[in-house]
Amino acid sequence: MTGPDAPTTTGQPALLKRNAIRLPEIIMQALAAFAPAFSIVLLFQLTVAESGVTAPLVFFFAGLIVLMLGASISQLYKAFPSAGGFYTHISRTVHPRAGFMAGWLMSIWLPPAGVLVVAYTAQSVLQPQINAQYGVNIPWWVYVLAIGAFVGFLIYRGIVISKETVVALGVAEIVICVVLGIFALFSPGRGGVNLIPFNPAHAPSLQGLYLGVVFSIFVYTGWETQASMAEEAKNPRRNVLLGTVGAIAIWAAFLVFCTWAYLVGVGTSNIGVIVKSGTLPPLDLAHHLWGGAWVILLLAILNSAIAVSIVCSNASTRIWYGMARSGVLPAALSKLHRTHKTPVNAIYLELVISLVTLAIAAIFGPSDTFTVYSLMSTFGLIVIYCMLNLGVVRHYLLGPGRSEFNWLLHLVFPVLSSAAVLWVGYKSVVPLPPAPAKYAPLVTAGCVAVGVAALIWMRARGKETWLAKAGEGMDESSDLPLEPRPATATAGELV
Repeated sequence: MTGPDAPTTTGQPALLKRNAIRLPEIIMQALAAFAPAFSIVLLFQLTVAESGVTAPLVFFFAGLIVLMLGASISQLYKAFPSAGGFYTHISRTVHPRAGFMAGWLMSIWLPPAGVLVVAYTAQSVLQPQINAQYGVNIPWWVYVLAIGAFVGFLIYRGIVISKETVVALGVAEIVICVVLGIFALFSPGRGGVNLIPFNPAHAPSLQGLYLGVVFSIFVYTGWETQASMAEEAKNPRRNVLLGTVGAIAIWAAFLVFCTWAYLVGVGTSNIGVIVKSGTLPPLDLAHHLWGGAWVILLLAILNSAIAVSIVCSNASTRIWYGMARSGVLPAALSKLHRTHKTPVNAIYLELVISLVTLAIAAIFGPSDTFTVYSLMSTFGLIVIYCMLNLGVVRHYLLGPGRSEFNWLLHLVFPVLSSAAVLWVGYKSVVPLPPAPAKYAPLVTAGCVAVGVAALIWMRARGKETWLAKAGEGMDESSDLPLEPRPATATAGELV
C-alpha cells in the first residue's frame, strides 16, 4: 500500500506536528472553546435573571475563582506536556487508574460538545431568526450536518489549518460582541452609563449574588482543551501554561465588559424587561443599534458554534491518541496520517460519536439534550478538577517537584478552587432541579459506573500493561523530554 495512508515501515515513532501552535494561537484556541458569542448572547438573560443588575460583578468573582483553578492546574502542563492532557497529568501524579477515569470523563464531555452547541444554536437562534427575518425555514439538523462536514474536513487536514480557522473565527466573534458593547455605551437605555452593576448593594439579594457566582463558574468551561495541545505547541512548558491563564483572564474581562455594556444599552433600570423578554436581549439590542446589520451578530454566533466544534474535536482526538499510545485504548487510535500528522482513526471515531449525538438530539430535542449534557459535564469536570488539584499538591509538595514548591500555586489555590467547584456540584443537585436537568446526576453516575467496570474488567483479564505507560508525556524524540519517566514512550504508527 502506498500514498499518504500507507503504514510506516521505518519503525520510527510517528509524531504529532511539532511547534505548530504559538502562544497567541493557544490563547485563541481556549477563547474559542469558551464560545464567546454563543455564551454572551444565550446566557446573558439567564445570568441577569439570577443576579439582576450585578451580573458583571458575578462574572468578575467567578473569574477570580477560575483563575485560581487554572493557575493551579496549569502547573501540571509545565511539568508534563502531553497530548494525553488530563489523562497523562492525573496518571502521573495521582494514579493511572484515576487518569483513565479522567480520560473517560473527558471522552464523555468533549466529543459531543461541538454537535450539541451547534444543534442548540441552530434550534434556538439560527432557524427561528432566519425564518422570521427572511422567511427561509432551514431545519436545525441541516446546520449541524453542514457544519459537521466542514469541521471534519479541517481537523482531518491538520492542526495548522484548523487552528488558523479557529483564530480567524474567534477574533471575528469577539470583535463583533465588543463592538456591540461599545455601541451600547454610546446609546444607553434608561439609567444611562453608570457603574451600578459593580455595586453588590444593588444585587437582588446576597443569596442571588452568591448563587450567581456559583453557577457562573462553569461559564468558564473550555480552557481545559489546551492541555491536549502540548505536543503540537511551541515551547509547551511555557506557552500552554501562559496561554491557559491568559485566556481565562481575557475571557473574564470579555464577560464583565460585554455584560455591563449590554445592561447599559438595554437600560440598567429595565432589568424586568430583560428577564421577561421572550427573545434574546443582545439580539434585540443589535436590531435596535444596527438595524439590518444585526445579522452580523447572528454570524458571530454561527462563528462561535463552528470554532468550539473545531477546538473540542481537536482536543478529544488528541486525548484518545495519548491514551491509545499508552495502551489503554486500541492502538488503532494512535495511528497518524503520514502527511497531515493527524490521528485519523480518532477523527473517524469523533465523527461517529457526532452522528450518534445528532441522533440523540433529534430524539430528545436539542434544548433538553444540551441541558442534561451541560450538567453532566459540570459533574465530570468537578471530579477531574479535584483530581488535578490533588496531583498538583502531590507533585510539588510531596513528589519530584518539591524544589519548585510554591505555597500559593501548589497548596492554597488547589485547596480553595477544589472547595469552590465541589460547592458548585452540591448546589447543582440540592435541591434537585426539575426535569430534564434532574436526570443528569443519574446519567453521570451511570457513566462513572461504566468506567469503573472497564477498569475492573481490565484488571480481571490481566490487561494492565498500560499502567506503566499511562504517565508518559512527550516522546523521546522531543526536545523537551520528561524526567523521570515511568516507561519509554511509544508513539503511534503512521497510516
